[in-house]
Amino acid sequence: MGIAGICQEASCSPTSLGISDVLRNSDQHPVPGALFLTSPDTVCLPSASHILVFDGRLDNRNDLTSTLCLAINISLSDLLLNAWLRWGDELPEHLTGDFALAIWDCSHRKLLLARDVAGTRPLHFTFTPKGIAFASFARHLLQLTGKPAEPDEERVAEWMGGHFHRSSDTFFEGIQAVSPGHVLVWQNGRHTTRSFWNPLKIPVLRLRDPREYAEGLLHYVEQAVHRRIPDHGLLATHLSGGLDSSTLADTAARFLAPEGRTLLAFTAVPATPLDDSLFRNRFTDETPFARAVVQRHSNIEHILISNHANGFFQALDRCTDATERPSLNPPNAVWLLAILQAAAQHGAVTLLNGVGGNFTLSYHGQRALPGLLAAGRIPSLSRVILGLHRNGESWKHILANLMQPFFPKTHHSVMSFFGRKAAARGVGMGASLSFLEKSGHLAERLHPSFDGRSERVVVLGGLDLEQVYMLGRTVASIDDVVPPLDRDLIEFCLSIPEEICCLNGDRRSLIRTTMKDRLPDMVRNERRRGLQAADFLPLLTAELPAIRLELAQMEQVDLVRRAIDLPRLHRLVEQWPSTYHPSLYGDYALALPRALSMGRFLRRMEDGSLFSTVRSDEAS
Repeated sequence: MGIAGICQEASCSPTSLGISDVLRNSDQHPVPGALFLTSPDTVCLPSASHILVFDGRLDNRNDLTSTLCLAINISLSDLLLNAWLRWGDELPEHLTGDFALAIWDCSHRKLLLARDVAGTRPLHFTFTPKGIAFASFARHLLQLTGKPAEPDEERVAEWMGGHFHRSSDTFFEGIQAVSPGHVLVWQNGRHTTRSFWNPLKIPVLRLRDPREYAEGLLHYVEQAVHRRIPDHGLLATHLSGGLDSSTLADTAARFLAPEGRTLLAFTAVPATPLDDSLFRNRFTDETPFARAVVQRHSNIEHILISNHANGFFQALDRCTDATERPSLNPPNAVWLLAILQAAAQHGAVTLLNGVGGNFTLSYHGQRALPGLLAAGRIPSLSRVILGLHRNGESWKHILANLMQPFFPKTHHSVMSFFGRKAAARGVGMGASLSFLEKSGHLAERLHPSFDGRSERVVVLGGLDLEQVYMLGRTVASIDDVVPPLDRDLIEFCLSIPEEICCLNGDRRSLIRTTMKDRLPDMVRNERRRGLQAADFLPLLTAELPAIRLELAQMEQVDLVRRAIDLPRLHRLVEQWPSTYHPSLYGDYALALPRALSMGRFLRRMEDGSLFSTVRSDEAS
């Protein structure tokens, strides 16, 4: 369950509060004015004057012990206590790692909550009539406070509009999340929040030789992976045909080999062969690319996972209950769940995940063109443009990329003329456009910038990364960790000039250079992208009767009727295709599954069946 607690303004003990059976199984720490609850795998330091709980991993332990002049073998709890006494409320900004932190100061009746900069560990809070309560998981917070689960309509509208999550709202009314890289301080019934990390202030790194950037990237990638390798137990990794997961697998295997340890590598594959020519610039079976990586290492055990290993709704409910939100790509939930189940069956304790890597270690340099033009660096701009064209990009695409930040309104008008409306994101979610318009979430929000770094920061801040951890811990008791979003790696990648990532017009040139002689050329030089759950149509076809039933049940929920374009979903079901055609992808791979995911989420919240797949596991 991670960590949880309830704090009160009045001078009374919260130990008389009713604690649900699930939370009763946790370790309880009553102190004046507060009651904290922790799992055995968390750090807890209670005393007469305060209580500190820490859920996660601390990466800069040696730096802290040196700065604080402490013994190198000091316990983590004592290290955190000394750091708290030294820096007080500024403690979180001195911590590097994946963590959620809560500190209650008994004498001042003050609570501090904080999360790591990438938001890898969840931390939720809500205000009560007498104070404040917090918990790692929103479902535990609902149990702790006795609040009913009710939908937050604003968060639903944001999601249905296809926007990045940029607020502290959750899908549950009255429940908020501490934002990544933020501190919340509550005292005397009032609270303040502040950011302790501003990546936009990271200075740009200027090196003479582009190869030095590759050397630096390799250093930080290796450090990020090494930090997440467990001292004991089996390590596993996702391994697709892409650059990110291949880099993680190669790096982890190299670290494990001298110790005689094995790496489990899981690759999701279509249940039946598919014709790649139907999917533009994509490949549907990642097996050949993954095998090419595996063949370079004698200590990798390669395991293929079918995308039809679980039923669609079975996997969707399991993932939804675990992550406490609808699934953005529901067909992926099937193989994600299957990989976690297989990893647990093989005894893995940690699973490496490459999510977010295309915004850090394998970033494509999307905004290099307008940035170079705005800076007046015409010779460099010309080299990148010519290189992009040589590598297959059309002049139309290059021109649009170059001019979009200068004329965003004109760009949208031109795109609209060619059929791409401002509401395209909502259409791809199966949303009711009138609902999005009323809520103010109809139009695009992410405006193009001259600075690719600012765009990447917005995206990274809206990834809701904690759901990776929540899924792994809930369904498989595995630490699902994300090396590409290691703080030091993020900061290094954001310091790199944009054009270095598409040197000579080669998108993702930096990671290709970094992994030269480490990854197979077929992986390193592949320009197409792997398509996950490419066999979505037969997966959904097998569930057609259940889809019809679900639509009928969803229609009984008021918010579903307002937020989702149900007539469109019914038309898609009645016009169900017998074979795949590229024109079907937007409707049947995106809009229909996403709308079903949100509708079923809201329907199950209303009828009380939400979280039913995890309640028995947590109570046992």
